[in-house]
Amino acid sequence: KVNDPARAAAFQRECQVLRYYRAETAMPVPEPYGAFEPTDDLPMAGILMERVPGVNLADARVSARGSIVLQRELAQHVAGLHSHRRERYGSALEGVEHDRWLDAFRPAMLREFDAVKDHLTTQ
Repeated sequence: KVNDPARAAAFQRECQVLRYYRAETAMPVPEPYGAFEPTDDLPMAGILMERVPGVNLADARVSARGSIVLQRELAQHVAGLHSHRRERYGSALEGVEHDRWLDAFRPAMLREFDAVKDHLTTQ
C-alpha cells in the first residue's frame, strides 16, 4: 500500500494498530511487515502487509442475507474492542496515560474544533 510521502507517520501508526489488533483481539487483520519512508529511489510512503484473500468490501456484491451476517460479524468485533479496559485514559499504543479522560482527549478535541470553527454558526 503506497501513498503520499506526507503520510509516512500515518503508515507507521497503521502498522502499530494492526500489530495491536493481531495480538490483543480476535479481529482478522493482515500481518504488517513494516512501513517505509520516502527515499530518493522511491519518493512515496507505504506499508507492506500480508495479502489476505477475498474481495474489498467496497467492491463486494453481498446478498441481503450475507449483509446481515457481515453486520453481525463486524458488530462482534466492535463489541470485542469495547471490552478492553485499563485503569487510566490514553492510547494503548503510545504508553502515555492520564487520570482524567479530558486530559487524554482535550488536545485532539481542540484540534478538531479549530479545524471547523470557521464553519460554525451562532444559531
